Amino acid sequence: MLNAYRKIKKEETKMIFKLLAFSEIRIVEASALVSNFEDSNLLNDK
Repeated sequence: MLNAYRKIKKEETKMIFKLLAFSEIRIVEASALVSNFEDSNLLNDK
Protein backbone atom coordinates (compact mmCIF):
# COMPACT_ATOMS: atom_id res chain seq x y z
CA MET A 1 0.00 0.00 0.00
CA LEU A 2 2.88 2.37 0.75
CA ASN A 3 4.29 1.92 -2.76
CA ALA A 4 0.95 2.89 -4.28
CA TYR A 5 0.73 5.99 -2.06
CA ARG A 6 4.22 7.13 -3.07
CA LYS A 7 3.22 7.09 -6.74
CA ILE A 8 0.34 9.52 -6.25
CA LYS A 9 1.13 13.02 -7.53
CA LYS A 10 -1.98 15.09 -6.70
CA GLU A 11 -2.57 16.17 -3.11
CA GLU A 12 -6.35 15.72 -3.46
CA THR A 13 -5.81 12.11 -4.55
CA LYS A 14 -3.49 11.53 -1.58
CA MET A 15 -6.18 12.86 0.74
CA ILE A 16 -8.79 10.50 -0.73
CA PHE A 17 -6.32 7.59 -0.47
CA LYS A 18 -5.79 8.35 3.23
CA LEU A 19 -9.55 8.63 3.84
CA LEU A 20 -10.09 5.24 2.26
CA ALA A 21 -7.18 3.58 4.02
CA PHE A 22 -7.71 4.92 7.54
CA SER A 23 -11.42 5.62 7.88
CA GLU A 24 -12.87 2.62 6.02
CA ILE A 25 -15.41 4.80 4.21
CA ARG A 26 -16.40 3.99 0.65
CA ILE A 27 -14.86 5.76 -2.32
CA VAL A 28 -18.22 7.38 -3.17
CA GLU A 29 -18.42 8.81 0.35
CA ALA A 30 -14.81 10.05 0.24
CA SER A 31 -15.41 11.72 -3.10
CA ALA A 32 -18.54 13.45 -1.82
CA LEU A 33 -16.73 14.57 1.32
CA VAL A 34 -13.90 16.14 -0.65
CA SER A 35 -16.23 17.67 -3.26
CA ASN A 36 -18.52 19.26 -0.68
CA PHE A 37 -15.84 20.36 1.78
CA GLU A 38 -15.98 24.02 2.77
CA ASP A 39 -13.08 25.68 4.59
CA SER A 40 -15.50 28.12 6.21
CA ASN A 41 -16.90 25.26 8.32
CA LEU A 42 -13.58 24.71 10.08
CA LEU A 43 -13.15 25.95 13.64
CA ASN A 44 -10.39 28.41 14.37
CA ASP A 45 -8.71 27.74 17.74
CA LYS A 46 -6.74 31.02 17.83
